[in-house]
Amino acid sequence: MNEKKSLIESSDGLRMEKRLFNVDELSRYLNVPLPTLYTWTHQRKIPHFKVGRSVRFDRVEIDMWLEARKISAAAISESRVPL
Repeated sequence: MNEKKSLIESSDGLRMEKRLFNVDELSRYLNVPLPTLYTWTHQRKIPHFKVGRSVRFDRVEIDMWLEARKISAAAISESRVPL
């Protein structure tokens, strides 16, 4: 799983984990091109919500979405046909 942490610093110097990503931040987090994220959002393939006209992604929901799509190594080796 992607263990990158996004930290933000408040005005009083406290550091806390950022939970919401915009499209640019999620693109970097997932290493996925922006047009792909816009397509997935339009097709409702990725969990998101809108704040006004802006799209936001909840990091926890994205991590769960990724986990649900993980393919185990055993499944990959079983799907290969010997030559």
